[in-house]
Amino acid sequence: MLVPTDGSENAARALPHAAELSRIDGGHVDLLNVIDLAEAGGAFNAGGLSSEFVERLESRGREAVEDAAEELRGHNPDAEVRTAVERADAAGSVADRIRTYVEDEGVDAVVMGSHGRSNLRRTLLGSVASNVLRGVDVPVLVAVRDGQ
Repeated sequence: MLVPTDGSENAARALPHAAELSRIDGGHVDLLNVIDLAEAGGAFNAGGLSSEFVERLESRGREAVEDAAEELRGHNPDAEVRTAVERADAAGSVADRIRTYVEDEGVDAVVMGSHGRSNLRRTLLGSVASNVLRGVDVPVLVAVRDGQ
């Protein structure tokens, strides 16, 4: 099972669900943080990103997956948790990297959080969740904010 996380409160909503599902799925959970260097650099990133900046992003990613692992183990102490921090390809997106991870690692299911907002750009789910949902051939559970 894969749980993508960016360390946000929305991403954390998926952890109790993943913990419960891991009890019946053998207890193995991958926690993945994907760094989007293109978005982090913004529109004015003509000169590239400094190695120190990229290192800080990776450090935050490691912190996000370790915090998520600790919380998941709080819900299911027997869960086997593996963490990963990866970079989105220059031409790809976070959702593309998640799809590739699902394929490369033989993931059976994805559990992820979403804002659950509705507007012209994000019809029901956040853009990453929506793109993952449409792009993988495994079940996807999307946890949204309470009351939505």
